[in-house]
Amino acid sequence: ALPSSTRCAAVKLSSHHPLYPPLPSSTRRAGVPYSSHHPLYPPPRALQPRCDIIVTLLPPPQVVAPKKAALAEAEIALEKVMTQLRKKQAELKEVVDKLDALDRDLKIKQANKAKLEADVEMCTVKLDRAEKLIAGLGGEKTRWSATAANLEQV
Repeated sequence: ALPSSTRCAAVKLSSHHPLYPPLPSSTRRAGVPYSSHHPLYPPPRALQPRCDIIVTLLPPPQVVAPKKAALAEAEIALEKVMTQLRKKQAELKEVVDKLDALDRDLKIKQANKAKLEADVEMCTVKLDRAEKLIAGLGGEKTRWSATAANLEQV
């Protein structure tokens, strides 16, 4: 097993440990030994050759540059798609707002319809009662006319 100082240096070189800062980008590009560019965490002398090997194992700029260019193109394409997405989301919001307004109007109209139907039913009942009353009073009219005629003769 490696001594603790050697393990710490190896962890520091990996630049994936949350307690240590990542390798400087100049180290990655130039292939310069880690210790010459990072004074806060210099590796021990015994580990210096390993540090040089690890730094040289980093991908060369010829490999990284096309990937960076592809990433930039992908980010531009992503921004275009996100702009279109935001536009479509705004259109969707407008449609949803119109739909909500129509739904509110529908509920108001349905409540009004139910009220009018209840009024129609009430008017029908009142009309039937009035017709029965008029029919009952129609016979009374003839009776009252006959009684009035009798009284005039007397």
